[in-house]
Amino acid sequence: LDMELMWIITFITLAVFLFAIVPASFFYSEIEGDSTVHNPWRYVLGRLACTFVFVGALLAIGYAFLAGASIPVVSYESEVWSDGAATFVDSVVTSAGQDVT
Repeated sequence: LDMELMWIITFITLAVFLFAIVPASFFYSEIEGDSTVHNPWRYVLGRLACTFVFVGALLAIGYAFLAGASIPVVSYESEVWSDGAATFVDSVVTSAGQDVT
């Protein structure tokens, strides 16, 4: 069983429920029993299309402005790996001057 494929299917299912089924059921429940709306599915699909446009615009704007990050990185180089304040003895980290018993 490919777990990566399983997670992709899970996330796609979640996105479909979040952005299609839940808003559509909400829009349909708003007009259920309303005699002024002659075609309820046309109303639901129109509102759902507006939702898709709004979410798509938010994603596009967010990606355009938030896609890259500038994180300053300071690199330290050393010739000897044990120049740090800690030494490693048999998978135990000890401070300088501390003896392992």
